[in-house]
Amino acid sequence: MKSLRLAPLSQRVLTATLLATFGLGYLLALIYMYAQEVRPHRLEGHGLVQSVANTFHGIPSESPLLVSLRGSMSSTVSAEELAEIVKWVDAGAPEATFGEKVGPIMESNCVACHSADGGYFPPLTTYAE
Repeated sequence: MKSLRLAPLSQRVLTATLLATFGLGYLLALIYMYAQEVRPHRLEGHGLVQSVANTFHGIPSESPLLVSLRGSMSSTVSAEELAEIVKWVDAGAPEATFGEKVGPIMESNCVACHSADGGYFPPLTTYAE
C-alpha cells in the first residue's frame, strides 16, 4: 500500500479533488434535506428523527396527500387551501364533494407537475388518482 504523501502530485490532486467533491455533495444533500423535508415538519413541532421518519415512511394516521402538503409540498398551497383540504380529508374525502373545492385547488396548484404527461410525478387530475 502506497502512502499518499509519496504519490505523484497529479494523484494527490485527483484524490483531494475527489474527496472535496464528495464532501461538498454530502453537505449539499444535508442542506437540501433540511430545507425540503425537515424544516416543514419542525415548524409543526416534530424533532429531527421524527421529521425524517415522517418524510420517508409517512405518518400512519394521516393521508399521503396531507403528509405531502404539510411537508415537501407546503409551499404549493396557501394556509386557507390547506385548511380546506384538511377539512375535506377529515370528512372522509368523499368523492361527491371533491369537485366543489378540492378539485379546483388541485387544478390550480398541483396539476402543472402532477398531470398524466407530467413525467416523474404521479398524476393528480381526478379523484381516483
